[in-house]
Amino acid sequence: MESILETADWWVLAAYLLALIGVAVWVVLQKNKNTEDYFLAGRNVG
Repeated sequence: MESILETADWWVLAAYLLALIGVAVWVVLQKNKNTEDYFLAGRNVG
């Protein structure tokens, strides 16, 4: 039983790391194109 839990722990850790990498890649791909967008929110303040 202990080895099953240990294996499950590794699978959960791997899934977490993959999700973290996926979010990081998504953020990099969605990043603002220039400094005006970054500092002034693209001049789109509601």
